[in-house]
Amino acid sequence: MVYKVFISHSTKDMDIVHELCISLEFVEIEPYVSEYDPEPGEELSQKIKNNIDDSEYVVALLTDDGIRSQWVNHEIGYADKAGKKIIPIVEEGVKVSGFLKSKEYIRFNRSAPSEAFDIIMSRLQNLKIGKKKKKYVVLAGIAVFFFGLIFIWRRRLSKSENKEKEQIQSGQDEKSIEVDD
Repeated sequence: MVYKVFISHSTKDMDIVHELCISLEFVEIEPYVSEYDPEPGEELSQKIKNNIDDSEYVVALLTDDGIRSQWVNHEIGYADKAGKKIIPIVEEGVKVSGFLKSKEYIRFNRSAPSEAFDIIMSRLQNLKIGKKKKKYVVLAGIAVFFFGLIFIWRRRLSKSENKEKEQIQSGQDEKSIEVDD
């Protein structure tokens, strides 16, 4: 299963986005960055919405440029309405506002973002593992359900066969009584 994370960012922060993508790919998390997926002629807004919908989580890179970007604000708003978990990564010195103000976020230093990237990788890995566990629990539940149905079906089939055998046996007994008379 591909574990995809949408990276909301300003195009002016592509250097940091690139480093973040390398870190996420290292732990087998597929980052989605629209600039890495050009689709000339396609409606950009719809492309963004589709990829947010297809992602497990949204990582919002909030730098001075990111916090002012209409696209970043649009993406975060859409992700929130779509019920996606948003994980903000906030550059030191940037003030968070709006509904993200009430969320926990990860601070990062532009000159040394690796510490923040380690935290985000760890968080996403834990979420990924938790999701896999839930998936396996659901699959196990489905398997138990089907084995239960098979058991019940076989039991009914066995009872039906036994009843048939009894009827055949009693029919043979009646015929043998008639012959004896």
